[in-house]
Amino acid sequence: MPYNIASSFKYGLDASGTYRPAAWLNLSLRGSIYHQGYQVEGEELQNRLSWNLYARLWTKVAKLVNLEVSANYGTATLGLYSEQQYALTVDLGASATFFDGRLGVRLSVSDLFDANRYQSWESAPTYAAYSSRHYTSRYLTFGLSWRFGKLDLEWQAHGGAAGQ
Repeated sequence: MPYNIASSFKYGLDASGTYRPAAWLNLSLRGSIYHQGYQVEGEELQNRLSWNLYARLWTKVAKLVNLEVSANYGTATLGLYSEQQYALTVDLGASATFFDGRLGVRLSVSDLFDANRYQSWESAPTYAAYSSRHYTSRYLTFGLSWRFGKLDLEWQAHGGAAGQ
């Protein structure tokens, strides 16, 4: 017979917006703030206020090259007897078209600072544990597109280190 030993809650607010002051500049922001927690029978209420912010900037340089930078950061989140911490990630990309849009070239770097780390702390009445993982998620992507008529030919190379 299942028996519930805890109750949990999570509520919050998500908001997003885009600011485009010119045809060559675009800034998007997305943010979340939420309150979460749990209570186990006979124990004190555990709760936390957490937030997450994502920003993306796109711009065109000299009417030829598109640049895109994005960043994501979030504070620690709370789970039943656990807490997870995340790191800042930053992505960077550039693309350009030539020959009246017939040839497209793009290059991007994901997780520029190789900061994709996950940490978790668990603290239950009968045990305590800490775990940490570092995923090597920095990789480079190169793409090439050739358009003629209504046909698009694409080639993409993707390189990086294996996950840890």
